[in-house]
Amino acid sequence: MDVVNGTFTYHRVGQGLFFSGKVKFNSAEFNFVYDCGSESFKQIKSRIDNFIGTLPENNEYKKKSLNLLIISHFHADHVNGLDYLLDKVKVDTVIIPYISPKELLLYAMANTGEGGNYYELLSNPFKYLINKGVEKIIVIGRGDGGGDDFNFPNIPSEPNTESFNYDKQGDDTKLKDQLFNEYGIKNEELEKKIIPKSHSGYSRSFGIYLFRFFNVRKSIEGPEDLIGIFKEKKLEKCLSQELGIKKLDISILKDDKILEELTKKTDNKFKKCYENSFGEEKLNLTSLVLFNMPLLKERDNCEISMRLCPNIFLCCCPHKIFYKSCCEENCGHFLTGDADLKNSAIFNEFKTHYDKVLDKSLIFQLPHHGSEKNWNSEIKEYLSNNKFFVASAGINNKYNHPSRSVISEIASDGKCPIFVNEQNWFKFDIETRY
Repeated sequence: MDVVNGTFTYHRVGQGLFFSGKVKFNSAEFNFVYDCGSESFKQIKSRIDNFIGTLPENNEYKKKSLNLLIISHFHADHVNGLDYLLDKVKVDTVIIPYISPKELLLYAMANTGEGGNYYELLSNPFKYLINKGVEKIIVIGRGDGGGDDFNFPNIPSEPNTESFNYDKQGDDTKLKDQLFNEYGIKNEELEKKIIPKSHSGYSRSFGIYLFRFFNVRKSIEGPEDLIGIFKEKKLEKCLSQELGIKKLDISILKDDKILEELTKKTDNKFKKCYENSFGEEKLNLTSLVLFNMPLLKERDNCEISMRLCPNIFLCCCPHKIFYKSCCEENCGHFLTGDADLKNSAIFNEFKTHYDKVLDKSLIFQLPHHGSEKNWNSEIKEYLSNNKFFVASAGINNKYNHPSRSVISEIASDGKCPIFVNEQNWFKFDIETRY
């Protein structure tokens, strides 16, 4: 009998998100990361150093090897560890949602005062990632809102040796043209590295570990969002008055004077204009959701255990095992980034897209660090078998994440809220037999 072991960890980074997964089959292993950031660079750097020690060596590049990196969106508290990670690790594949140049520019204005190469990443994510040695970039476009007739794939009689296969991920030819037009990607070599896909279909690891994506995007353009258009016009006017910027264009991130202003910690004119236009809350435009789970041949051939490390100040940090059970068919896991599931249109698309897996979820990451503004009470109804809801946020953060009302609602419904922060990390292991 073949055994596939999976180990999955929400790392303690405070206000941010850093999640990693390791799937092992015999001597082969598949390692992936979903988001890598924190408002405390000290926290994310320390967690990355610990994580790197768990990765296999890539002898060709004299670095550690990471199979897959998934970026939900480009807020600094989800990506500001990337520069450090990519300098230390050879990454095969990166998956990102489609994001327009204008959206990236808004991310830059919402995240002023950042260091490192954050604004270089935003000025052209494709060039940045390829220069960091990434082999291929899969860009997930937005679906049409009508679902994709997903059916669970046939489960092989035994796991195969393909660490990650995205052949069944839907194609998006319109997105290809859009990417090339907006980012000027003409070189044949780059075209081979940048792969447009839709969020329909699925990808798999070892033939038995399922990945399903969903590009949640709240547009600020078009007649459906007149308030967003008004705020954008207000921003343009402020930037023109304060900085002499006449047009919102991503090329301004290559201007040294602009970068100097963006990186200022105090008296930042970009921050002033952004907050006067959009308010103090960061604008959540796009977030790539990931559902993942092992495909089971037999309901009783899977076991899951969960552990919480509750105190970093103990000399020996014991694992507290608080859940161990047969998976049956319900061992799925949702990673949601900062998805705005309170928005009824987005939530309806989310439900339609994931209709056939919602009842298979056991663990659900609360979007936007457990913010009340991204929470939808209907989630509990559709995730009928989900027992654990995870919020990754900082202790005593200024945003009041996770929301007390959200945590109270989850707990009062007999579910288990889990708070990952600077002190607590959360880990679960899945053993699947074939």
